[in-house]
Amino acid sequence: MAVIPDFDIATDIKVEMLLPEGARNVFVLGISTLGGTNVLGDDPSGNVVWQDLKCEVNRVQTSIGGSIASNVFFQADSGKATIQMQSWEFDPNNYPAIRPGIEIRVRVVRDAYDFVIWHGTLDDINVTYAPDQQNQITVNATDFWALLVNRRFDYVPSGVIKPSYAIGEAITDVNATGFSIGYAGVTILDEWFMSGTSQANTTFGAVAADCLNTGLGFIWINPNDELLYYRPRSASGVAVYTIGNNHGDPGHLCMADLDSAMQSEHIFNTVLVTQKYGGSPFSVLYEDSDSIDLFGQRSENFTVDLDTSGDADQ
Repeated sequence: MAVIPDFDIATDIKVEMLLPEGARNVFVLGISTLGGTNVLGDDPSGNVVWQDLKCEVNRVQTSIGGSIASNVFFQADSGKATIQMQSWEFDPNNYPAIRPGIEIRVRVVRDAYDFVIWHGTLDDINVTYAPDQQNQITVNATDFWALLVNRRFDYVPSGVIKPSYAIGEAITDVNATGFSIGYAGVTILDEWFMSGTSQANTTFGAVAADCLNTGLGFIWINPNDELLYYRPRSASGVAVYTIGNNHGDPGHLCMADLDSAMQSEHIFNTVLVTQKYGGSPFSVLYEDSDSIDLFGQRSENFTVDLDTSGDADQ
C-alpha cells in the first residue's frame, strides 16, 4: 500500500458489491414516492458487475489470518470485516439482489491509486432509520477462507514433502474440484519434512492444519491479488523494525502505547512430540533444564505430521 496524504475515509474508501447492473422497480425509503419514477433503476440485462454503494464510509474494521495456538503454532481462521456506512439514498433492504453470500470488497481509491484491502462474502447487513437523518448501514462479511477450508477432496501427496509443497499440492487438488484459487507459496532449504500420508475425503482445512502444526508457518488469503499465501517459519534475512512517524520505511511500526506482561502459562519447558501418522509412531521428549529450574515443569504434548525424529529435532 501507499501513504495517501490528507486521507479521508469518507471519500477515499469505496465499498462495492458484485450485483446485477440494475433491479426492477426498487423503492428507496425516504426518496421514492408511490407511483413515481425516482427508484434505483430498471435494468433487466442480468449482468453482474462490481457496483459502488456510493455511501459515506464511517468505519472499517478488518482482520486477515488467525491466532497463535498454544503459543507455538499458527491457527488459521477466516478474515472478518465490519463496515459502517451512511447514505441518504441507499437502502439495502429495498434492493432484492443484496443477500447473504454475495461478494463484497473494500477499496482504497485516490486518483490513479487503487488497492483492495478486503474481499469476501456478505454475512449480514443491518439498517437503522431515523427521521431527518441518513440511513445508518452496518455490514458484516467473511473472506473466502471459510469456503476454502470446507472444500472436500482426496489428498494424495507426492511422497515425503515439505509443508509449503504440501499446501501447494492440496491447492492443486482443490482447484480440480472447481474451487479456483491461486497459490503463492515460498519454499526454503531448511524446512523439515512431513510424512506424505494420503487422506481420502478430507478437507483443505484438515490438510492446512497439519501443515501449520508441522511447519510452524503462517497462511492467509491476500485480498488484493486473491492468492493464498503460505510463509514457513524460517526465512532468510534479518527483519529491521523502526518505531516512529516515518510510515514509508520498510518494517515501520507506528508509535503507540507500550504494554509489558509476563505470563507463566505461555512457557513450555518439557514437550513431548509424537508422530501423527505411521504404524509405529515415534515419540520424542524435549526438556529445557534451565527453564525448569526457574519456572518448574510446564508440560505440553504435540502430535505432529513429521517424517522422522530428525525432523522433530529440527
